[in-house]
Amino acid sequence: MRPGSERGSALVIAIVVTGLMLALGLSAYAYVDGQTRQSSQERHREGAFNGGDAVLSVQGFVLSRYWPAAAANAYPDCAWNGAALTASGATASTARCPNPAAVAQTFTGGDYAEGSTWATIVRDNGAGSETFFDATATPSQPSWDANGDGEVWVRASSALRGAHRTVVARLRVDRLPVVLPKTVVTAGTLSISGGPKPYIVQNGATLALRCPSATASGCYASSKPNQVQGPGSLSFNQAGSHTLPPSDLDKLRQTAIANGTYHASGCPASPAGRLVFVESGNCSYAGGGTWNSAAAPGMFVVVNGTMSWSGNVTYHGTVYMFNQQNATCPVFDAGGTAVIYGAVFVDGPGCFNVRGNTQLVYTPSAVQSLSYYASVSQVRNSFRELS
Repeated sequence: MRPGSERGSALVIAIVVTGLMLALGLSAYAYVDGQTRQSSQERHREGAFNGGDAVLSVQGFVLSRYWPAAAANAYPDCAWNGAALTASGATASTARCPNPAAVAQTFTGGDYAEGSTWATIVRDNGAGSETFFDATATPSQPSWDANGDGEVWVRASSALRGAHRTVVARLRVDRLPVVLPKTVVTAGTLSISGGPKPYIVQNGATLALRCPSATASGCYASSKPNQVQGPGSLSFNQAGSHTLPPSDLDKLRQTAIANGTYHASGCPASPAGRLVFVESGNCSYAGGGTWNSAAAPGMFVVVNGTMSWSGNVTYHGTVYMFNQQNATCPVFDAGGTAVIYGAVFVDGPGCFNVRGNTQLVYTPSAVQSLSYYASVSQVRNSFRELS
């Protein structure tokens, strides 16, 4: 190369231009990579939020089956680590936790395929937590409906690939009425023995029997005139062997379980209570006292078994003998000087015996006020995300 030649300057310029282009390319790549990461993080955050919302909904479904109306039915704190479900607190049982399989079926995307974790708690809305979930105070509340208002808080948290979201909502259990016919007595047969007083006061209700007629043997036995006092009607050949279908009976069963008044076998010391449910037992009550009140009547259910009363007692509510054993007599034997303000239902061919000085007075408010726990719904404007 001759002295003064500039032919090598092209290489320098090429290197500088290449460097600038590389720098611009790296900057553009870094920007695109940052945007991609932010998009991925946002997707993970949204996925965690959706996961928390799903877990909250599944916990609400469990609550609709097992409402925690009594301390014995308090809910555990549930946690899923991606491989195992654990329960702590009120009980170590996971039976009342969200089902991980049900939660997993809700989300099947690629992010969820790598696994997610979640946790739930159920707390009462009492002591300052009536309408607002306090992240400090509310978790110390009982894990059942201690104030009895039919509402609880559910907090659900979810984590997905490093993103964490926590949501809360107040859930309310809905009550539906127990639909019973307007009858003072529904039974297979009826037997009244004793003095001339009105043993059954219809107050406009029907006395319905499944047996064929008043003249049929053992169908309708009344020892003296005017032992049934109207106004009201007398009906025979009552259709259907059961007053309530098995599905409605199961709703009553689940409600009693939630209230802590369910008895799988044997009878409680007293039939008093909003809803007392005996699965199997021959119940006998004597002595004196008042069970329930006109302002707070109840319902006593016996699925398989019989019942007899004696003594000076007053009962406000409905007696329902499902008579699963399909017995004839006796199924419900009411003697002594008992007074029942409500109605009596004896299913199948079962009989209702009224004797001594017992009296049954049809009271609409004691029959129409009965209800069972149904679905669980979210209280409006209670759903929010905790920061």
